[in-house]
Amino acid sequence: MIKKILTTTIILIFFIAIAGGCALNKSMVKSEYEKNPYQEAVSYLYYSIGYMLELYNDYDSAIEFLDSSIKYSYDPGPEYSELAEIYTEKGVTAQADDMIRKGLEESPDNIQLLLLSGKEDVLKGNYKEAKDTLEKLISIEPVSPQAFFYLGVIAYQENDFTGAESDFLKNIALDQEAATSYYNIALVYSQKEDYEKAIEYYKKAVEKDPQYFKAYLGLAKSYELQGQDEDAIQVYKDYLEIKPGDIEIMNYIADIYYRNSEWEKAIGAYKEILKTDDKNKDAVYSIGQVYLKIKKYKEASREFSKLEKMGGNDTMTMYYLGIAYEEMKKYDKALEKFMSVIKENKKLVNAYYHIGYIYEAKDEIKEAIKLFEQTLSENKDNEDFYHMLASAYMDDKQYDKALKLYEEAKPLFKDSEKIYFNMGLIYDNLKEYDKAIDNFKQVIKINPKNAEAYNYIGYTYADEGKNLDEAYELVKKALELSKDNGFYLDSLGWVYFKKGMYKEAIEQLTKALDSMDKAKETIDPLVLEHAADAYMKLKEFGKAKEEFEKAIKLEKEKDKKKDLQKQLDELENNL
Repeated sequence: MIKKILTTTIILIFFIAIAGGCALNKSMVKSEYEKNPYQEAVSYLYYSIGYMLELYNDYDSAIEFLDSSIKYSYDPGPEYSELAEIYTEKGVTAQADDMIRKGLEESPDNIQLLLLSGKEDVLKGNYKEAKDTLEKLISIEPVSPQAFFYLGVIAYQENDFTGAESDFLKNIALDQEAATSYYNIALVYSQKEDYEKAIEYYKKAVEKDPQYFKAYLGLAKSYELQGQDEDAIQVYKDYLEIKPGDIEIMNYIADIYYRNSEWEKAIGAYKEILKTDDKNKDAVYSIGQVYLKIKKYKEASREFSKLEKMGGNDTMTMYYLGIAYEEMKKYDKALEKFMSVIKENKKLVNAYYHIGYIYEAKDEIKEAIKLFEQTLSENKDNEDFYHMLASAYMDDKQYDKALKLYEEAKPLFKDSEKIYFNMGLIYDNLKEYDKAIDNFKQVIKINPKNAEAYNYIGYTYADEGKNLDEAYELVKKALELSKDNGFYLDSLGWVYFKKGMYKEAIEQLTKALDSMDKAKETIDPLVLEHAADAYMKLKEFGKAKEEFEKAIKLEKEKDKKKDLQKQLDELENNL
């Protein structure tokens, strides 16, 4: 390279020597004089060497030669343009701007300078100035693809997606090989939610540049938004063929499997990440989460324990490890983790609830109450802690204390539907149904879309055999708000039963059981008992017997199981 520069320099010196007195500084040449060809030659040679040095990244030397070229140039636009590019590359923005300004003063119609000026204004957010400059450029050079590109960028930033679409399409028409042209029009279609067209142009961007990461990403995300997850996964896999081990892309694949509850595939995808990066904490964390989802608690505890050893001993790791231990009935270990959690984060209410569940399972609910009373005394401004303590009082059958606590909370949290709802539940447990209904009505007053409150009032009326028409309307309202809810369908069935409409009751109770089964919910034995009662009224004793047997099998409370068995025995004795 040095030899080439030296050779060119010698040639330059030779030409300067020949030019001698003929090569004048341009400041000495009046506008009416004919241009001096020797002066132009000198300018060109300085420019050529400067340009060559620029290509070899010797910016300081390039600047010297380009400055010299300007002194002899009649039209120094190209020199100023190159200098602006060099200063931009060097990160000296002010100098770059100065070169563009000076260049346009001497060469106001220079295409490259106009483009650079427009581009700089776009980057600075000076869109009006940029538009004016770029439109002037187009009036001089109507087939400038970059001018339309930057006009498209301006329109996109100003949310003028129709204008952006028009400008980017002109950009593509003039430059059909640039991947960025296709990518940008795809972005516009994505903003317009025209994902079919976005996919079309993202594909073209990938065809033009098979390593264009953002185009792959845009294409895959467009497929995801269209619900075409398999196509999205294939795009991600295609990119991994080009760039194996890209953790970001591997995560996108795993996340799709996770989102679609394809648990085994999700685990496999996260394990692939660990093959590339065996210290990837996020992958270990995600595998642990999946195991919790599919109730493989031993495996979940293994992953979260592994994460702790990797230095991921954060609050949420301890929290989920505590859940895994709790589900495995390793209560002491679980309690240890949850205690560590609340030591780190005293506001994490769910951890306190789990502590309550564990103490209840260990038949030590008073220990939970002691902890919760202390916690509430330190957090009187937090509604969640009132509910936490009230729940513990309820578990300990201290209903009066729970009600007193909620009365204390009411003035502090005036629009809390949860306070009134839970008070309704407490009164329901105490069989003070009128007070329960009053509280559920207050819930509806605060939130007219609380389906549970409508259902509770409707079911309570039905169970008491009163206000059955109103009960019907209330339960129907609950179902409008939560279609196909199994518990609400049971309530509707029970309203029909109380009205003596037993066939209609069976129809709704069957729907309730089907809904619970489809939602993979545990079947409520009470729904089966209701169905058995309806079949009894229809004298379909065989079906009634089947429902009672199912209810007995699922019922966990001894007294209720005993009552169901008694009903079944009476039925069998009368067959």
